[in-house]
Amino acid sequence: MEERRAVVDSAEGRTILFYDGPCGLCQHAVVWILEHERRATSGKSSEQLLFAPLEGRTAETHLPAPLRTPPYDGVVLLEADGRTRIGIDAVHALARFIRFPWSVVLRVAPAWGYRFIARRRAAIACRLPACQINPTYRMLG
Repeated sequence: MEERRAVVDSAEGRTILFYDGPCGLCQHAVVWILEHERRATSGKSSEQLLFAPLEGRTAETHLPAPLRTPPYDGVVLLEADGRTRIGIDAVHALARFIRFPWSVVLRVAPAWGYRFIARRRAAIACRLPACQINPTYRMLG
């Protein structure tokens, strides 16, 4: 528990992806990101993405109320420099965390595609196998 607390305290200055916590599709997206993220190579450190539900205390601390009040406008990416990206803009910005070739897919994903999936996420999620995000040191409350 102390390890998790240490990361919550160090969220300042880190990039955080906020997602709809109860949404099964959103949970699958977080798992997918973790499975396809870029790894540090040859001693170079790469920025690690942190994750937090829009309903959690980290969102309450770091995001204005309109971004964390349902119905959500989309995923929210809070950049380390304080910029906030929402929906498809967040997806495009996530590309830097993802390995090739998926990084290219995220960079060119169309806004209409994001909106199409976002509107139907509940129906899509009910067709997916159950997903439980394993709490890791990169998951914030």
